[in-house]
Amino acid sequence: MGSALARVRVRVLAQPSPLHCPICLQSTVGVKTIASLVVPSPLSVAVAPLPAGHRHAMLPLLLVLLTGATPAVSASGDGCRAGCPLALAAYYFSAESNLTFIASLFGIADYTKLLPYNPDIADPNYIVTGYRVIVPFPCSCLGLPADPASTFLAGSLSYTVSGGGETYGDVASQFANLTTASWLAATNAYPAGKLPAAGKIDVNVNCSCGDKRVSRRYGLFLTYPLWEGETFSSVAEHYGFSSPAQLELLRRFNPGLDGASGKGIVFIPVKDADGSYHPMESGAGTLLHFCEICFYIKAIKHRQAKLDGLLN
Repeated sequence: MGSALARVRVRVLAQPSPLHCPICLQSTVGVKTIASLVVPSPLSVAVAPLPAGHRHAMLPLLLVLLTGATPAVSASGDGCRAGCPLALAAYYFSAESNLTFIASLFGIADYTKLLPYNPDIADPNYIVTGYRVIVPFPCSCLGLPADPASTFLAGSLSYTVSGGGETYGDVASQFANLTTASWLAATNAYPAGKLPAAGKIDVNVNCSCGDKRVSRRYGLFLTYPLWEGETFSSVAEHYGFSSPAQLELLRRFNPGLDGASGKGIVFIPVKDADGSYHPMESGAGTLLHFCEICFYIKAIKHRQAKLDGLLN
């Protein structure tokens, strides 16, 4: 497995951010989560005179844009308030796996969309067992069915139950330790052992969006499930967290997992296929965006006033 793992070229950072995960310690409820949302890039809004009958049409649109440009408030304590557009999952490739199947689990119709995240895959028809296929997915802030106020970060995937007595454990095995039977039971309305003979259930793969209180530089993370023979320390070393300072940062990002072995999930900061760490924007940058939009609103009002004068 070691040689196969060494082939993965996911670049890893030395400064992770802390986050709690509902299944990292194999628990199902009541785990606290921290989340934040990457702020969109500066907006560019065209300023032009509007017809008299539509002179106020642009203002509501700008207010919507203003809301979208405001960063999500980081939430700690009982849950999250927002997610992030991209997270990555490390899917353990077994003898029964293939890229088409893995992509379909994540709602990706074309398996070739996985290839930019896995540059070491030279032949999609030949992948070594133990290779970690990197899969992109959106990370959302979700609520537990039994208690919607209890929120958590995860990618919500739809899974079609095949019938014939399929269990949550069977479904979890399809996702290669990225979720657990107990977590599936906690995040679905169907009780354990009573899955429908045919239908769909939710599979929630936990994820991280980072924490600006630790570092604003990194907003993209890999969800990495430990397998037999792997420990927190061995995975940390494999991804470049070898110095005492780096290990301490990874521990802060994964509280309670320092001694984990063979199970649990480790979150690792990484680059995306385009080489971006998806940094969180500073408060100064957010204020700049706010001022830009205020300027555009003021400019539109000024031009509308001039247009009103010409029309009258």
